[in-house]
Amino acid sequence: MQTLFSIFLSLFISFILLTGCNETFDNTLQKEEQDYTIRMAPSFAAGASTTIPVNSRLILLSSAHLNPNTVTEQSIYIEDVNGIRYSAEITLSNLNIIINPIIYLQPSTAYEVVLTTKIEDLQGLHLSKETRIPFSTGTSIDSSPPTLTTTLPFDNASSYDTDAYSLIYFQFNETLAPMDLDSSRIRVYAFNEADKTGILRQSGSLLYFQPDQNLSASITYTVELNTSGIKDLSSNSYVDTNITISFSVKQVDIIPIKSPVLGVDSLSTSSTIYTIEESEGLLFLGGDSGLHMFDFNSSTERFSALSHLSSTSLGTVYSLDINAASHIIYVGSSKGLFIIDYTELSSPKVLGTFLTQAPVYGLHNSVNNTFLAGSTSGIYHINTSDLNHPQLITNFNTSGIAYDVQESGGDLIVADYHASIKTYSYTGNLVGLDPYLQTHVRQIEPNGVDYYFGTGIGGIVHWAKGNSTPFFEKRAASYITKVVDGNGSFIYANVSRIGIANFELATSRIKEYFTFPFQVHTFTHLINATNTQEYLILVSNSGTLHSMRLP
Repeated sequence: MQTLFSIFLSLFISFILLTGCNETFDNTLQKEEQDYTIRMAPSFAAGASTTIPVNSRLILLSSAHLNPNTVTEQSIYIEDVNGIRYSAEITLSNLNIIINPIIYLQPSTAYEVVLTTKIEDLQGLHLSKETRIPFSTGTSIDSSPPTLTTTLPFDNASSYDTDAYSLIYFQFNETLAPMDLDSSRIRVYAFNEADKTGILRQSGSLLYFQPDQNLSASITYTVELNTSGIKDLSSNSYVDTNITISFSVKQVDIIPIKSPVLGVDSLSTSSTIYTIEESEGLLFLGGDSGLHMFDFNSSTERFSALSHLSSTSLGTVYSLDINAASHIIYVGSSKGLFIIDYTELSSPKVLGTFLTQAPVYGLHNSVNNTFLAGSTSGIYHINTSDLNHPQLITNFNTSGIAYDVQESGGDLIVADYHASIKTYSYTGNLVGLDPYLQTHVRQIEPNGVDYYFGTGIGGIVHWAKGNSTPFFEKRAASYITKVVDGNGSFIYANVSRIGIANFELATSRIKEYFTFPFQVHTFTHLINATNTQEYLILVSNSGTLHSMRLP
């Protein structure tokens, strides 16, 4: 049984990664979708900074394999706001388009990558329209080499309480330049066993190895990674020695894997969706095309589109907080904070804005105070008592990258990405620091007085304010991208390509996995109006909505 489970995990585990005021809106979804798209690689867009160093390369990601003869300096180029083009070397590597400016870009300057319709895929299909991808530079040159943040398994993990491993992870502190990867770069071996063959892959700041065969319980394995040629996007080389870890896999119970029946209805948003929240049967989705509102009818289990506020005014939407009583949505985007009145579901209106210097990856509203996790700009405390004119109270930097924030008893709990979990006063004084987390933390999910952190390759961490030591609910052998409170009894987690893991709070163990015929990008939990039926609302990587009725 364990062997069958490990094989299943090997097939399904992979990664996901992140990436003015105008009241115009579009009440219809865009139904026409390009046959292929090109965008900033998600792992690069959600990397260690929201502005790029002036000596950095850019990485774009195509959804289809392109004709290399059409990926040239004539079809892809960088342009500033004055229309001046900047020369760059263009390299196609699998689905990645690597843009390397020949000279340093100007600091603190806005640019666009221009993709023309000269680009073709291998079937000869042209990009249907010119695409412009904005980005901006920072103030300095990146001269710092990439460093190793953590591994999964941890080194010397002799009795690791998790499922039998099928992948081995190496997490770096910043996005790595694409590189040629083959089996000669990594060795996985154990005494009296042949070396494990497999595939080494890269995803942004991660390298991960998938063995062709299952690893055995109660055997100590050694992993040696050759780090030569590992560089960041600014061509800084990894300078430490080759990486070596050892671990053994503990025999554990087999977790049931289920393929639930999905609702008969699905609905495409034609967007990349980064966040989804639910309120009184309404669904709010934010992504690269702005903010979508949908209705979910639990009687018929069907979706219907209500309205759409375009990214032209909002920017790319990363976070949402909803006040259902007053019909207000607090939106965190690539531009800052937007406060939206959705009293008229067909025509939501922007009431007020507060623009920031960096994207708002997370936010939390508490009565007249709204707190923004402004990535590299730290935490913003905004007075939103006047919804039309939000005012800054204070802004303070964190030592990491502020991805999420929650308020608890007059303190702010911050998911500071690679700098762990921190507790601050409203004025920015550091109150507490969790020294135990060794992995990137992107999300805080409240559950009463407790909090559950989505921590990437570290699994899920359960932490209660005032406790000196958090504890792991489950160090899942995969990549956790989002956690959701399931009505106080369960925590649901998106576990890379496995699907959704159901954490039973009474036992602090995974009860079961749900798998789907698509990759879940994000999701939310919904209870119908009569409080008799629960659902998970799933969003696939292609931006399509699905419903799943919970038992």
